[in-house]
Amino acid sequence: MILSANILALAGLAIIGFKLSSKSEIIRFYWPGLSLKIIAGIALGLIYSYYYTSGDSWVMFNESVRIANTAFTSTESFIDIYFASDYTAIPNYPYSIRPRPAFMTKILAPLVVITSHNYWLSACYLSLFSFFGFWLAANTIYRIFTSTITAVLPTLFFPSIIFWSSGVLKDSIAMGSLLGVMAILINIYYKKRVSWLNLIALIIGLFFLINLKYYYAATLIVAFATIFFSRFILRGKRNWYIELGAMLLLFISILGIASMLHPNFWPSRFLKVITDNYYQFIAHSATENIVSFNNLSPTIASFLIYSPKALFAGLFYPLWSPLFSWLKIAAVLENWFLLLSFIYGIQYFKLPVLRDNRILFFGMAMFVLTSAIFITFSTPNLGTLVRFKIGYLVVFVIMIVALITRRAKTV
Repeated sequence: MILSANILALAGLAIIGFKLSSKSEIIRFYWPGLSLKIIAGIALGLIYSYYYTSGDSWVMFNESVRIANTAFTSTESFIDIYFASDYTAIPNYPYSIRPRPAFMTKILAPLVVITSHNYWLSACYLSLFSFFGFWLAANTIYRIFTSTITAVLPTLFFPSIIFWSSGVLKDSIAMGSLLGVMAILINIYYKKRVSWLNLIALIIGLFFLINLKYYYAATLIVAFATIFFSRFILRGKRNWYIELGAMLLLFISILGIASMLHPNFWPSRFLKVITDNYYQFIAHSATENIVSFNNLSPTIASFLIYSPKALFAGLFYPLWSPLFSWLKIAAVLENWFLLLSFIYGIQYFKLPVLRDNRILFFGMAMFVLTSAIFITFSTPNLGTLVRFKIGYLVVFVIMIVALITRRAKTV
């Protein structure tokens, strides 16, 4: 009975999404994209069951069961857990001092109740949420480029992006929120009609993103603040390098202000936190499975020296692996595809002619470059990097595909 009710609920939500998208120019990709997303969520659960000996997915789900069994038994427990983040009522709760996975277990707990502790149904709900964010982004991208492949390949069919943003992981909620927020902000930027539903979704998406992937939230907010301010400041005709210089100065200034909003971003701590994360990762990783920055120190000079390598690694690593598991082979093949596609497409690069498009391009490029550099420094383990980088990778893939399709239109 519970299984049937949840399947009907999932189908109902999917159909509502389809009906709301009836005027979409890419509507024929709705069901294939959604199906792939659901399959990816199930596949991820199977991999965490039979391939990995440990991992966040099942641990997080099991802890959400404990959260549900405690929080929904009394009003006092609910208030302590959900509003005070007090987990003393849950013995040996592993996320007591880890706010992001703890937040995810609190999101999962109602699904656990609804699905009667069914992992697979919970994975489908989370995959559906993620898909809606990606679908919104795909439609927004189509309106900008009027290119079907540019809209759907990076958002609905790119293997690592789809796989690691599905199922029972923080990334399902975080990536769905990231893509949804990005799409809504772009629509606002172009002064498109934005409904109250979109504004509510924007607030919810930012709330989820800040609590699950605060570093993506910070970089995205800074990038779009730069984009919006630049649109008002850079009026009239200017050379593109003046626009870029002004936007870089504005981006750095806003980033400096934003750094005060989270302790890990304080200037006095920022580089040390990243350096500490780097050395913690390499202490628990095989030498052949890391991006190595010899003698990295928490100084601006040290980070500047290694930033080009961090950027390249963040965009294209791993390009080789001595451990030939099928997941690693898939990652290597995908990154070679990215690198070769980038080399091919960059030959035909031209800045957008329209000022608004150019400003948006510069802003999103800053988001990609900043995220790629600092996430690689913080997570040099290649296996972890493949998962962590999908937030900026989706934007980078959009740019690559846009370059190639532009070339195709001119030949």
